[in-house]
Amino acid sequence: RKRRRPMLQTVRIERPRLARLRTASNPARGRAVFDITGFEGSALVIYDALGVSVRTLRAPVLSGSELVWDGRDDSGRPVESGLYLAQVRGAGRRAGAKFVLLKE
Repeated sequence: RKRRRPMLQTVRIERPRLARLRTASNPARGRAVFDITGFEGSALVIYDALGVSVRTLRAPVLSGSELVWDGRDDSGRPVESGLYLAQVRGAGRRAGAKFVLLKE
């Protein structure tokens, strides 16, 4: 008896788009501008170097958009110069960016 070879089939696997959050300039001077690619979420959260949430920008975060953080905390006070982390979350995914904020 002849052995039959299994039929080979080509299957295309879709890779998820890379979620990316970048600062337009690093260090940022007085305010930070973020470019968002391949991602949609509901808020951008800024953390200080200790991991404490400093500011939450609640707005639809759409792929291909820019968000601007004015360098102020949730109470409206200017934050100190230093290292910060921005993170956007949504649909089980997240993207982040580290950046330095310098006072003007």
